Amino acid sequence: MDQISVAEMEAKIGLEVLNDNFTMAFFMKIALGFGLANDEIPDFNEEDMIFLIEMDELRARCHHIASQEERIAVFRSFCQKRYDQIANRN
Repeated sequence: MDQISVAEMEAKIGLEVLNDNFTMAFFMKIALGFGLANDEIPDFNEEDMIFLIEMDELRARCHHIASQEERIAVFRSFCQKRYDQIANRN
C-alpha cells in the first residue's frame, strides 16, 4: 500500500509525467473500473460525489503549478482531509 498515492498520481497526470509505478498503475486500472461489466455503475454517496467534484475543481486550480513536489503536497493535503473525514465517521 505504501506504493499507492492518489496525490502523486494526480500531480503526475496534471504535469503529463509518465507513471513508472506499476503498483499505482494497476491500482488505477481497478479504480477506473477494470474488470467491471460495461453497464456497472459505482455506488457513490453524497460525500463521495462532493469529494469527486472538489477534486475536479482542485485539478483546475493547480493547473498553473509546475513543481511536481508542490502539486503532490496540495493533493496530499486534500486527500488527507477526505481520509480523516472517513476515519472519523467510523
